[in-house]
Amino acid sequence: MEIFPRIEVHAADHCTLACVGCNHASPHLEKRTYSAQDYIPWLDIIKRHNFEWNTLGISGGEPFIIQDGLNDFCLKLKQRYNSKIELFTNAFWLTSLDAIDKFATVFRNIHTLQISFYKPYVEKIGWENCQKFAEEIRTRFNIHVFSFVPNGVKSFGQVYFYDTPAPTDKSLQCMVKDCTQLTADGILYRCTYGHFLKTPIPSEGFKKSQDIYFDLRNINKKSLTQWRNKWPLDSCKFCGCGPGRIIWTDWRSDPKIKNMNRDEYLEYLQGITSSKLTQLNHKRKINLL
Repeated sequence: MEIFPRIEVHAADHCTLACVGCNHASPHLEKRTYSAQDYIPWLDIIKRHNFEWNTLGISGGEPFIIQDGLNDFCLKLKQRYNSKIELFTNAFWLTSLDAIDKFATVFRNIHTLQISFYKPYVEKIGWENCQKFAEEIRTRFNIHVFSFVPNGVKSFGQVYFYDTPAPTDKSLQCMVKDCTQLTADGILYRCTYGHFLKTPIPSEGFKKSQDIYFDLRNINKKSLTQWRNKWPLDSCKFCGCGPGRIIWTDWRSDPKIKNMNRDEYLEYLQGITSSKLTQLNHKRKINLL
């Protein structure tokens, strides 16, 4: 039996923020919400081909955008697959104990709540309250509540999609290489950056990748196994997520990026990463010699 470490699905493609560097491409995607039923046929196909997963992640975008539909989303996936459910949120809704009460049924149907504490919501709620509310959810519902950045998000990785290939080998490390994404139209992306294929942002080299996606509408056991086990991907040569490639900047949310084309977005990124980009490009040129 083959195992996916995790499979993530979107409850919503859009978000209450427009984080510059969002690795789910949320600011660049159209507004759209989903239900569990959008994904069940494809998850069933995966299981029928003798694949399992350790965790089902519900992310986006911001899942709590679907409000009343979120519990049904979590419950149906939990019951059908007897699976661990991990829910991601920026906690824009976490303003009081009443807000926790409102989503109590959601918390009873998940195993992990992953909170990304971003500046505007931390300032609105107050850091002490952020911690108090997180602990309230943790103790009341006996679930794992955590954040990748314990003291709030201060910086974001700005990933460039390269026009010319960068060197890769099997030792290439990537923070999202096992974050397999399932879309409602039956496409598996090997990592979160696959979502950018529905935007104008990637380079031509990245868009031509044959490895980053797998079409479940044309599946057989052998091909899915080969796809899952392949590393590095042909897309990795054109992606800036990896050691010595990613550029970190202060976190920011900027609605202006939502409708930018590739050239406009690159110019925007260069404006906030200019000195670091020069260093990175110099390093890449040396590596390519």
